[in-house]
Amino acid sequence: MTAPLPRGEVAYRLADYGMPRWRPGEVDGSGKPRPVDEITWRNEFGGYNWPVDRRQGRTTWTKTPRSGEWGGAAAQHYRLRPGSSARYTEAFWGDGSTARESIDADNFFRHLDPATERPVRLDELRFKVRGSGLTRSVQRVLVTLTGDGRRESDYRSTHMVEIDDADPGWQTVSLPLDLADHSVWQDGARGPAPRGDLRHVNFSVRAEDQDGPRDTVKEGTYYLDDIDLVSHDAPVLDADRADPDQFVDHVGKRAFQRLLDFYSWDNGLVQAGNQWSDGMYTSGGPGWLLAAVPVAVRRGWITEDLGHRLAVNTLRKLAATEKPEDTPADYARRGSWHGFYPQFFERDGTMSVGASVGVDTTALIVKGAYTVNQFWNQDEELAALARTITERVRWPEMLVDAGNDKGRHLSLSWAPVKQRCDGGQVPGPQGQGCLSPYSWYGATDEALNVNSAALMSTTHPVDPSVWWSPVDKYHFARYKQYEGYATGSGSLFTATYMQGWIDWARLGKDDNRTGPRVDWRHNAEQRIRAQQLFVSDQYRAHPGDYPAYADGSFGLNSATGPDGTYQHGGPLMTDSKALHDGTLNPMSVLASTSVVPDIAIPSLRDFHRVQGLWNDRSGYPDSFNLKVERALMSDPARPVYGEGEKWITWARGEDNTGAAVLAAGAYLGVHNDLMDHPKARAGLCRVFTDSFYCSTARPAVRVFNDTDWRVEYKGGWKHYDNRPQDYDGDVHAAWGDSAVTFTFWGDGIEFLSTTGRSDPTLSVTLDGAAGSELRPYSAAVMHQRVLYRARGLTPGQHTLTVTSKGGQRAWFNVDAFRVYDAGGS
Repeated sequence: MTAPLPRGEVAYRLADYGMPRWRPGEVDGSGKPRPVDEITWRNEFGGYNWPVDRRQGRTTWTKTPRSGEWGGAAAQHYRLRPGSSARYTEAFWGDGSTARESIDADNFFRHLDPATERPVRLDELRFKVRGSGLTRSVQRVLVTLTGDGRRESDYRSTHMVEIDDADPGWQTVSLPLDLADHSVWQDGARGPAPRGDLRHVNFSVRAEDQDGPRDTVKEGTYYLDDIDLVSHDAPVLDADRADPDQFVDHVGKRAFQRLLDFYSWDNGLVQAGNQWSDGMYTSGGPGWLLAAVPVAVRRGWITEDLGHRLAVNTLRKLAATEKPEDTPADYARRGSWHGFYPQFFERDGTMSVGASVGVDTTALIVKGAYTVNQFWNQDEELAALARTITERVRWPEMLVDAGNDKGRHLSLSWAPVKQRCDGGQVPGPQGQGCLSPYSWYGATDEALNVNSAALMSTTHPVDPSVWWSPVDKYHFARYKQYEGYATGSGSLFTATYMQGWIDWARLGKDDNRTGPRVDWRHNAEQRIRAQQLFVSDQYRAHPGDYPAYADGSFGLNSATGPDGTYQHGGPLMTDSKALHDGTLNPMSVLASTSVVPDIAIPSLRDFHRVQGLWNDRSGYPDSFNLKVERALMSDPARPVYGEGEKWITWARGEDNTGAAVLAAGAYLGVHNDLMDHPKARAGLCRVFTDSFYCSTARPAVRVFNDTDWRVEYKGGWKHYDNRPQDYDGDVHAAWGDSAVTFTFWGDGIEFLSTTGRSDPTLSVTLDGAAGSELRPYSAAVMHQRVLYRARGLTPGQHTLTVTSKGGQRAWFNVDAFRVYDAGGS
């Protein structure tokens, strides 16, 4: 396991009030000008905020620039009659409608595996407050903590903060979260707020708490900002000093935490983006979560028990969205039809109004089901649920004629309840609804996702020709020294989307019969490196226009920018001009670590130097821009926000987040390769018939080097290269107590090492069963020697562990593993 991070004080930002929300001159739906002083608000934990009674109090987010910091504050305006009050609330998670949406103050990172990292305890509530500077009165603001879904008036803890309204300066208030400390907190009617399950922090003003006669109307304004939850003993990530494995492990864990925070146990879905109030869930989200769960279990981020419960609960909910006897009318009520899921769900698990079937998001669910089925391959219920979900998808019903003799390909989407087709749509299967005339093909990872899932089906497969895109859909492009097959906008996700699911490198080139044969791993690498070079070139040429494009950074992706949501991108692309405005998407860079760690990790470290960009709980935002002063992509005359302002959004990104977790897992050696699932492998091998990995004509023998991601080391191992006598010119070596574990698929294994006079004592276990004891001694040093061999194993997954107990003077190395796979398992 990766060494734990050092511990120290960390402030987790609950709420910040930063950028102007509306552009100058912008109007609402009724033509009324938007308030120019209203600014955006962010709650990085997915919470929600509201004033309880707008007649007595209201909140505006006022732009008050502060040098070097986010500008803005929450301005609390109130006008109170005797006996009334005005309250402003921040919900720690969600909109406060269910008891689950709360913070466990004794284990802030919910579901953390205590065996691998001790829990994080929240110690303080910290915030800034100030008066209006207009009067000489004292304002009294009651701070209230409530929790666990019971009536707030029954269980709460309160603290009174006095504000000198004449002082316009900020006052920092730190309140310990020891709710039994009655010198700070006063209990509610039935006791204090439950420390272990906090839901809200409220800021309220009451008429009877203000100075002056009780029969007069009280009014005033105070300001809030920078609401933090503070731990004195939390993991502290020093992005510059952490070693690469530590760094990727931590940022990957935070990305997984973000998925977990927005997961609903009630419907098995993942919240779309970061605003609970809209009640929207995506069908792609659970697909990413299912694939990410084995990564989290293997890395020790969560317990295996929790991972299993997440997988089973998600599959149960997804399997229940459709019954064999369903009619189209049931689609909106249950949520799927012919195995396909809508792009969006409502909170109750029904189809969102107007949502079309998502062929691409259905493919993600199918792949997620395959992944957890392979990870828990002895679980009968999980296997049955996975079969239900994967086998009922009727992929051929999505085929449409691409036109001009280009064959039939999978449609982008299907609207099964639509009555009249328009815009070139074609009638759906059995005349039901309408199919989009546009298809999934070309050199994009989205097409890889959909077409590979359809090929994997054992009940409703498609012909391999869906993979063979027409030659005119492959556009070869070049940017300086990098070249490959391009997509329209060149957005990063179209190169990284599928790299965490399948190890394309071991498949080699596909056998496309109507277009060029492509090595998809190599093509992805070329496209990522081309974009990184392009971004660096733009920064060097226009540093004042694109300050986020620091030399070496990249991340042009489909994401929300200050001028709207666009397919930001760069070479290699087919569009005539790159669409970019200085906005970068950090999660897409994390999703590149499995392909180009040498440029992805330094770029991620650079992001940590941007103030406000990293959140210690939920990781990176969806996107950011460091200079927002004009709209570079639409109307240059249209002003955007303010001059020279920073812009950050946390509002979208479950696809980017899921891909980031899988890529981090692959980099750290816990890759969920779908080629290890027999059905998935059989499907892909239909279009990689020339791949040695797919060959069944002779016993497959493959050699895995000591640096392969499947090899896990424990102890004081070091890597040595420039050794031409060893396999692939390198070895891993260790002195003293150490162990190496290799998990493989096949029916035989050989362990290659170096022998000499060191004479360590090695013990071998295969699938947990103790094997022979090895003494790799020889008078002369001999390389690439087979120290252990096992043949005739049951075809399938096996785990070999070699352990040394020879003391500090005993030295042995790992050179390679030779795997036999005669049955094509």
